[in-house]
Amino acid sequence: MNAPTNVPQLRAILRTLKSSEIDLALSDLLSSGAGEWMSRTQKYADGRARAALRRTHPLPVQSARAMKQYVAASVFLHTADSWSLLGRAMSAFATGDVPIAQHLLYYSELRAAQAIMSRYGIVLIDKNPFCYVGADKTESLRAVLALPTTHAATWDVFSAWADEYAAEFLGKSIRVAGFTATDWADARPVPVSLNSTAAELVKRWGLDLEKMKAERSTRNSVSYEPARLIKSESSLTPAMVASAFQEVWSLLEPSGATSLENFDRALLRQILQVSFKSAHGVTHRSRRRFTADTKATLANLGLDKRDFGLEDYLLDDAPSTDVLKSAKEPAPLRPRSDSKEFLAMRTRASILARFALGAAKDLAQSAGLRKGDLSFWVGDLLSSHAIAFEDDGAYLDLWDEMSQALEQLEPMQALTSPADFPATRNWAAQIGLLSSFERVAAWAVA
Repeated sequence: MNAPTNVPQLRAILRTLKSSEIDLALSDLLSSGAGEWMSRTQKYADGRARAALRRTHPLPVQSARAMKQYVAASVFLHTADSWSLLGRAMSAFATGDVPIAQHLLYYSELRAAQAIMSRYGIVLIDKNPFCYVGADKTESLRAVLALPTTHAATWDVFSAWADEYAAEFLGKSIRVAGFTATDWADARPVPVSLNSTAAELVKRWGLDLEKMKAERSTRNSVSYEPARLIKSESSLTPAMVASAFQEVWSLLEPSGATSLENFDRALLRQILQVSFKSAHGVTHRSRRRFTADTKATLANLGLDKRDFGLEDYLLDDAPSTDVLKSAKEPAPLRPRSDSKEFLAMRTRASILARFALGAAKDLAQSAGLRKGDLSFWVGDLLSSHAIAFEDDGAYLDLWDEMSQALEQLEPMQALTSPADFPATRNWAAQIGLLSSFERVAAWAVA
C-alpha cells in the first residue's frame, strides 16, 4: 500500500516555484514569428519523446529549453481543450446522455487544472511530475506523492498549489469595475486576507478532481462499456436543457476589461460572502451587517455613486440570480443520470475553465505579448472547430450569433415534461452552436 501524499513536503517544494521560467520560455517560443507553437523538429512536439520522460529525472540538459517551451504552449492548449470538452459535455447533456456528459466535464476540469499548473511551472507528466524551481532546474514530485499518475497527482498537487497560491492567483485574475479581487479585499472596512478564503473556494470548485481521482473503474466503464443496454426513460426536459445553456452563457457574454466581467462579478460575490464569514464569524445572511460591509467596500473603492446596479447585484442572495450556487452541490461518486449533479459539475467545470483563461492571460501579459501575437493560435482554434470569424482580431463579434441562438431557445422553456424531451431535436442547430465554447478563449485571451 502506498504511503499517503506528504502534503507539508509537497507544499515546501511548491513554495520554491519559478513561474518566471515559463514567461521567458513563451517569449522565446514566439520570438521566431513562425505562426505555430512548435515545428515538427522540436523535440517535445513528438508524444513519444514526452512519454520517455516518465522514466527520466532530472531532464536532459540539452532538452531543457524545448521542455519549457512545451510547458508554455500547453497553458494555452490545455485551456482551449478545457472549454472544448465543456462544450462536448453540454452537447451530450442535450441528447440526454448525462453519464457521458459528466465524464467529459471531469476531463474538462482536468485540462483546466493542468493549464493552471503549467502556468506556474508544474508539469504533470504521467508517473513523473516535476516543477521548475530555477533556471533550467527542476524538482521531482514523485517521491512526495502517494501516486504519481496523472489523475491522482492532479488533485494532490492542485490542492497543495491552492494552499500556497490561490489567493495570489484569484486576487489578480478576477477583476470587477476596474478593481482586482485583492483590491476588493483590501477595501473592506476590516481588510480581509484572501489566503484562507481563496484556498477554500478553489478546493470546493475542484472537488470533482478529488472525488474522481481514484475512480478508475468509473472512468473505464464510461470510456469502454456500452451504454443503454437497458432502455430507461430520461428525466430531462427541453426546459432543463435550455436553462443549462442559458445559465452558463449568461456568465460568458463579453463585458468589461477582461471580457468576462459577468463571470467575475458572480465569483466576486462568492468571495465577499465567504470572506465576510471568516472576518466576522457570521454568514452573509446576517443581512444588516453584510449590507453595511458591502456598501462601505463600494464607498472605499469610489463605486458607491457610480454603479448602483453592482451594489444590488452583490447584495442579492436570491438563488435565481446566482448561477454559481449550484457549485456547492456534492460531487458525484460516479456518473449517473442526475441532472442536478450534472448542473453542479457543469458549474464547477466552468469556473475552473475560467481560471484556466486567467492563467493563459497572465502568462501572455507576463511574457510581454502584444495584441495579435496569439492570432495564429486563435485562428487555428476557431477554424478547426468550424467557427466562422473575420480575420481582423474582432473576436467579440463572435458573441452575436450566440445571443441570437439563446433567444431562439426561449420556446423550450414551455416544455417542462420528460415526455417533451424528443422535441429538443427541433433546436439541434442552436444547441450545436451554443456548444462551441472554444470561442470564449478567443475573446478572453487574445
